[in-house]
Amino acid sequence: MKIRVEPSFVITLITLFLTNEAKFVFFMLFSAMVHEVGHIVVLSLFKVRIKALVLGLFGGTLVLEKKLISYKREALVSLSGPLVNLIFSALFFVILRRGFLPDIFFLFLSNLSYGVFNLLPISSLDGGMALVALLATKKELYDAEKTASSISRITLFFLAVISLFLVSLSAFNISLLVVTLLFYAESCEGHIISGYEFCRKTS
Repeated sequence: MKIRVEPSFVITLITLFLTNEAKFVFFMLFSAMVHEVGHIVVLSLFKVRIKALVLGLFGGTLVLEKKLISYKREALVSLSGPLVNLIFSALFFVILRRGFLPDIFFLFLSNLSYGVFNLLPISSLDGGMALVALLATKKELYDAEKTASSISRITLFFLAVISLFLVSLSAFNISLLVVTLLFYAESCEGHIISGYEFCRKTS
């Protein structure tokens, strides 16, 4: 498996390091890493070869060699990354119950947020791809994608409202709003910028 690094990933790392919180950057990278490992493990169980891991703005994209997987398996692959994050957050929570440790708390929080956020039914996230796959088991792919796209736009709208509310509270933190706008732009162009490359059924 080849690993490709996009310029956006390097820019993101540099920006995070400039915050003088390098330790937390590594913690976030750890959460992203275990997320991708979840996808890789399930793909390996389904004997799907991974050609490359592309590191981009919002994480990794797995480029697959085999395109024909059942829709149910596609949904499992999509959900495996967030599930691993939630499992790790649960493990860190158990550790925290024995005594509060700042680093463990941040690992708990980063895995929880990474897992929950990726479960959102947004077309470029794992939740959105799982939704398309599950809908495609009941209806034609075109109709499934159309329905999932509508749900994605509605989710992005509410996410934008929440982000604007947070901006009004913080007066300067616009990070969630920027992320929401980027997701909206990507969904309009039909690009996949995180998770894994969606496997369309062609037969």
